[in-house]
Amino acid sequence: MQKYKIIIKPYAKQLQKEHLKFLARVSKPAARRMSKKLRNAIKSLAESPLQHPIWQPDFEIDSEFRKMIVDKYIVVYEIVDHEIFVDYILDSRMNNEEKV
Repeated sequence: MQKYKIIIKPYAKQLQKEHLKFLARVSKPAARRMSKKLRNAIKSLAESPLQHPIWQPDFEIDSEFRKMIVDKYIVVYEIVDHEIFVDYILDSRMNNEEKV
């Protein structure tokens, strides 16, 4: 089975950084654990990206995205050929319509 190439878009990296920075204000060890957990979860997409459901937000989108839940975060990605584009890393506790 061929592995997919993972590409994390700059905006997704920015969102992840913001989430981890916020978490670090509460607990730096928790932020480090979550960083590692997100990194490992995203790496796992290379093996089987279709195992996660299609993302259906409350607002209209123009592509087929999938979502992977990692604790309280939602990793939103799309599959194009044999590449995975991580578009967003969202906090499930927030209204994310403005971020997408």
